[in-house]
Amino acid sequence: MIKSLDIKNHCIKDDVSIVSAIRKINKKKNNLQFLIIVNSKNELIGTLTDGDIRRSLLNGQTLTGHVKEFMHTNPIFGYEDDSKNFTNLLLKVSSINPFLPIVDKTGKVCKIVIISRKTNVPLYAMIMAGGFGKRLGIKTRNVPKPLVLLNGKPLILHVIERLENLGINKIYISVYYLSEKISKFIKNECDSKNIEIIFEDEPLGTAGSLGLLPTLGDCNLVVTNCDIVTNLDLKTLVNFHLNNSSDCTLSVANYRHKIPFGVVKYDSNGNYLRIEEKPEINEYVYAGICCLSSNFLNLPLPKKKFDMITMFHVIEHVISPKKYLKKIYKLLKKDGILVLETPNYDSLDARLFKKNYWGGYHIPRHFVIFNDTNLINFAKKMRFNLTKKIFLTGHYFWMMSLNNKLNNKHSLLKKIFDPFNALGLPFLIFFTVFDVFRSMIGIKTSTVLAVLKK
Repeated sequence: MIKSLDIKNHCIKDDVSIVSAIRKINKKKNNLQFLIIVNSKNELIGTLTDGDIRRSLLNGQTLTGHVKEFMHTNPIFGYEDDSKNFTNLLLKVSSINPFLPIVDKTGKVCKIVIISRKTNVPLYAMIMAGGFGKRLGIKTRNVPKPLVLLNGKPLILHVIERLENLGINKIYISVYYLSEKISKFIKNECDSKNIEIIFEDEPLGTAGSLGLLPTLGDCNLVVTNCDIVTNLDLKTLVNFHLNNSSDCTLSVANYRHKIPFGVVKYDSNGNYLRIEEKPEINEYVYAGICCLSSNFLNLPLPKKKFDMITMFHVIEHVISPKKYLKKIYKLLKKDGILVLETPNYDSLDARLFKKNYWGGYHIPRHFVIFNDTNLINFAKKMRFNLTKKIFLTGHYFWMMSLNNKLNNKHSLLKKIFDPFNALGLPFLIFFTVFDVFRSMIGIKTSTVLAVLKK
């Protein structure tokens, strides 16, 4: 929800001293600590936040200077007659509490808008540092992976410094392997008053240490592996998470793998369909950083060893799902959770387009296709218990089905039904709404999600 602010309380001239500007910022609430910089004609020329001030001081400016020497001179702004675009512009602002100056046709500031949401919700961080680091071989024989040096600095220190720039209220670090060395380093080298070490009595896997966190109340939590060195803008990640009121926001990276052989495609009965020559698998994989809300954290997480594994559109790419789930089962401890999301061929679009053109076979390349019934039966044979099953939108499958049906005969129509083409956006929205409505009234769609428990 967009909220407008009184510009008088947030605008300041560029020739004002930086000390006066700092005093004005300090009087404001945490989510409103910014200033809009204008000239004598009230025209927008910049913005100022505490981050701009810190960066300028580090670059040699002094507190005897003026606002114009500290301000950000190329801010994102909106036009008064383009209110429909305000939300999109706010999402582009790299700040946990984004703000957007609005100007009229002459460039004069006429309003400031922000996204209205809960204020004063604390932001915490959790660094997963309990692993053995076995893939690093002898490097981690006597040194825990978090303390392995990168550019002369331990990996975990790179992560802590980036988190501190977010304005984190407190950082939790879960440790197990060579935990005393990590704890000693934190106490000696970091501002430990804002850091709390969580000691695992046994290795707790991918997400087990979340169950050891104290009661945090209404908050958001950034979770990161201890070895993540990235140029990902964490402020943008948190901002996106907050603005969308998400319970869980995952960072992902694009992963491409080319199969050097011809892949045989077949239907659910084992009948040959075609051969795809040297296909390339193009998927998004979890990149080791996520943001969780208190709704997610308040789920009953057992305080014992377990792994929470998510497989979003993965199992259909596996040549032998049985062999794959056996490995997953071994990785999961008792009560561990496996979330499976995969195409469902017992759906309207699969029946309409049959097996020649249905997008479920073609986006991008699938070895095995399930329906919801045989997926659950298969999971039970692999000793998993179903706790929840829901049907999600299959809008991409609708679009790819139509695109495949058209073949190469109608180039314009193919663009319209291309889910990755801007021309196809209206139809993508239509099929999304269509499937949402169908799933709400209990009709199966072409994407099924099953939550399974070991």
